[in-house]
Amino acid sequence: MAGTIAAAINGVGVTGVAPGVKVAAVKVVNDDGFIYPEAAVCGFIWAAEHGMRVTNNSYYIDPWEFNCRNDARQRPVWQAVQRAIRYSNSKGVLNVASAGNSNYDLAHKFVDPNSPNNLPDDQEPEVRTITGACVDLPAEAPGVVTVSAVGPTGEKSYYSSYGQGVVDLTAPGGDTRFRTKGASRNLPDGILSTTWGLDDEGNVINGWGYKQGTSMSGPHATGVAALALSAHPDMTPGQLASFLERTSVAQSCPEGVYNPAPLISATNPHLYDATCSGGERNSFYGAGIVDAYNVVK
Repeated sequence: MAGTIAAAINGVGVTGVAPGVKVAAVKVVNDDGFIYPEAAVCGFIWAAEHGMRVTNNSYYIDPWEFNCRNDARQRPVWQAVQRAIRYSNSKGVLNVASAGNSNYDLAHKFVDPNSPNNLPDDQEPEVRTITGACVDLPAEAPGVVTVSAVGPTGEKSYYSSYGQGVVDLTAPGGDTRFRTKGASRNLPDGILSTTWGLDDEGNVINGWGYKQGTSMSGPHATGVAALALSAHPDMTPGQLASFLERTSVAQSCPEGVYNPAPLISATNPHLYDATCSGGERNSFYGAGIVDAYNVVK
């Protein structure tokens, strides 16, 4: 993600969307890989109080993939996250969030079989039918720019979640399955960026690699936001969000049921079916694909 935003122009590896900007990591994840509400809230506030202008958020707040405002256990999370985001907006921060990789229509709720996700191995998650009172945080919080993913053709990546009135913009996130209709992966159709891994002895090795996801598209949009601020440094978060939308390139809905990966499951060819709704601004792409040149020309 950091490489997608800001990898230097140094003749090595890759170059980021905004290679001249400063980046910092705000730690919100614990050693078990969870991002709990207190850490997320503190992350928004810390970034705001340390002068950051844009944050990239490629996660949902654990342990509930969807926090339901009508559930006494989860409503405080919604309230606290809203307050933290409003505070960061008031301090000049634009928060960008990934839409998620579950091919969910976030505007029309469904059954959530995966929450809470921090249970012991001998306990099963609750299977909940969730309503419009339930939201993916921070992606569905007011004041957040929510980003879906497109592949090399500019069409929605098979995995990308979407939703009319939820997705604001789209950006390259990669789609390694579209060439084979899901039967196999072609890694170079993902996003090449800085990455890390482990060697056979468990030592961290650094380098470059391909990944796909809205965690790749979100940083593309964040990088474009950083470029926009470099050209227009006095923009407020609201003005910046509007500017990103106005300078994006509109992408029309595909006709009928969309599924670029029907062969990904041998038993369920409709696993990644999705139907786009809306006109020039629509549920797959929001206002359109972010455009780096348009924000600085």
